[in-house]
Amino acid sequence: MTELEPSDQQWAIETGARWGASYPVVDGDIRQVLPLFAESINDALNKRTIAYLQRRLGLPAGVEVTDAQAASGGPYLLALMQTASREMQWAIWWRVQAIARGEVDPGLGYLQRRAEPAVLKYLEAYAPALIGSASVKLNDGTVHSETLTFSERRRRRQALKAADRQRERALILQHEQMRAMRPPAPASQPYGVNHQGAERLAADWMRHLGVRDAIVTQYSGDGGVDVDSRHVVAQVKNLHPAAAVPVAQIRDLFGTATHRGKGAVLFTSGVVSKGGLEFAETAGIALIHYNAENGSLTGLNLRGRVAATEGFPAAFGFEE
Repeated sequence: MTELEPSDQQWAIETGARWGASYPVVDGDIRQVLPLFAESINDALNKRTIAYLQRRLGLPAGVEVTDAQAASGGPYLLALMQTASREMQWAIWWRVQAIARGEVDPGLGYLQRRAEPAVLKYLEAYAPALIGSASVKLNDGTVHSETLTFSERRRRRQALKAADRQRERALILQHEQMRAMRPPAPASQPYGVNHQGAERLAADWMRHLGVRDAIVTQYSGDGGVDVDSRHVVAQVKNLHPAAAVPVAQIRDLFGTATHRGKGAVLFTSGVVSKGGLEFAETAGIALIHYNAENGSLTGLNLRGRVAATEGFPAAFGFEE
């Protein structure tokens, strides 16, 4: 198979895995799923192949490839499709195996397992090989073609749209179920909290808002990370209501989070300086004000408001 560029390889893996992890029906014939999958990503495959050809040929921005040049992209197009199709089938196969063992369908939870090296080795060793070939098109026409009548193409498009709607409904239901499983919001603290109590309170809020593995780190003053998790880290500033967190501390938090490859969250019972607000908005840090006495959270910037109202998965784009 033609070797893909790293960015295209990663795109094909993520696209196929996410499609298979969210597909609503896992007990059917995979050969019936393949055409739907191929049609759903056909446009994206072509765009990526054309972009690859433009890079390889050194064409200036805005200059389109000729039909003859496009024809040379066939092998690359097929390699993209085969990689994405393999990942889609692996995801569905993994879900089928889990259900057969009496477990809950992992759905999008498969994506986290797929990222584990041991799981990848298992898939490569035991998951089924690629089944069938898909119909993918480039500028010069169909590379792997199937003879379909107009009515057959219309039925396929209708089936694809119906599958997309069903998959969307399944995702909405899954998200609602995950939200229903969250622990309750922490109770108000009429007498306030000390620094350690504030850190525990922030961790409780994070777990309530979708960060299920949020844990308070070992107490070491008020510096560094106070609450850690797989996707985000948080620092907690238990301050007088009028005290402002300076921009320097927010920059330090951002550096720590970036070094760990995680999102950054600042909880404060005070306010944030003007420079801190501006930097946090640019850097994508969630700023959240907490009031322990009345048990409330208020987002101080856009990402903070999304986290406080819809949850951290929605704010930072990770699966709950």
